[in-house]
Amino acid sequence: MLDERRYDIDALRSIALFLLIIYHLGQSFTSLAPYILFVQNKKVTDGIWPLLNVMNTWRIPLVFLIAGIALRLSFQKRTKLEILKERGKIIGLPWIFGTLVFASSSAFIAGKYFNFDIGNKEEITSLLNKNTFDIVIHFAGLIKVDESVRYPEKYYFNNFEKSKIFFNCCFENKIKKIIFSSTAGVYGNNNSTNIKESDNLLPLNPYAESKLKIETFLIENSKKKGISYTILRYFNVAGADKEKRSGLISDSSTNLIKILCEVATNKKKEIIINGNDYKTKDGTAVRDFIHVSDVAEMHSIVAEYLYKNNKSGIYNCGYGRGFSVKEVINEMENIVERKLNVKVGPRREKDIPFSVSNVDKFKDHFNWKPKFNNLNYILNTALNWEKSLK
Repeated sequence: MLDERRYDIDALRSIALFLLIIYHLGQSFTSLAPYILFVQNKKVTDGIWPLLNVMNTWRIPLVFLIAGIALRLSFQKRTKLEILKERGKIIGLPWIFGTLVFASSSAFIAGKYFNFDIGNKEEITSLLNKNTFDIVIHFAGLIKVDESVRYPEKYYFNNFEKSKIFFNCCFENKIKKIIFSSTAGVYGNNNSTNIKESDNLLPLNPYAESKLKIETFLIENSKKKGISYTILRYFNVAGADKEKRSGLISDSSTNLIKILCEVATNKKKEIIINGNDYKTKDGTAVRDFIHVSDVAEMHSIVAEYLYKNNKSGIYNCGYGRGFSVKEVINEMENIVERKLNVKVGPRREKDIPFSVSNVDKFKDHFNWKPKFNNLNYILNTALNWEKSLK
């Protein structure tokens, strides 16, 4: 009986292999494909995620089950030394080859990481002299509004002065294509559910002022030095990568959804609503929440465009749809299926009732359609990320 072939195990192997192939093929049809180094199909549909998730539940456990059965049967026919020699040839050599070749090529594809202060001219100049860059995407900066009100000089120096040093180094090294992450805060007390890029700019706090100063600096230098720029004005970026590879990490975040996730995972005792007497449908402030993966795609789109063209532009990053603080809290309570400890406090200084974008300019120019425009999805990915943090 030991010499007879186990066709039932062969059948399980075939099923496991089929699931692996279909799962990885399916990834190419999702919006996440470019971010996990997959070739993305021209037709993208995230509607296949439920099917992929079902496959994902079974494919790896099935592989381990088959491996365990096969190893058990092998011990009945061979000694441990014979199995090690056999598996060394079949598995060991390909593993060594894959580690040396594919792992190193993956590192090359992922690029290099440098850690430095953008205000350190010597380090930046050295880096730019030793490497070639086509486009610079500027994310760096302090971002806490309430902190900027207490320490305005700190925000002016760190966000604006250091950025000037960094950009001037780029210009001196012939890097003239810039993508800059700005903020909807530059619109100030617009108090609108339809904020356009052409609206008046009246920042209400040092953080937003520092961002607007950088915008002005880039616009002025586009005329003086012939640079091309894209400025993306973020509304409320939220959520996390679905595969939990990245998300918001902060010990003292003022981000509503981050705090909600901390309360939902019992890392914090309560969440405080900053004012419930606004002239909105439920008295709480209304904001335009956009998933971070859609923001990432917007950057990818403008980077490709800027690489091929020398045309500058300013665009809003949002969905054009607002949710109140209470609506966000209620949705999170529906997800965790329990009431959260919510308290009401006073309004924060210079907070506004409404801040909702008009994103027609970006949609029309780039024929863009958001893929994750769903509050439940935003909250679920943020919550799953928070659960993964120690």
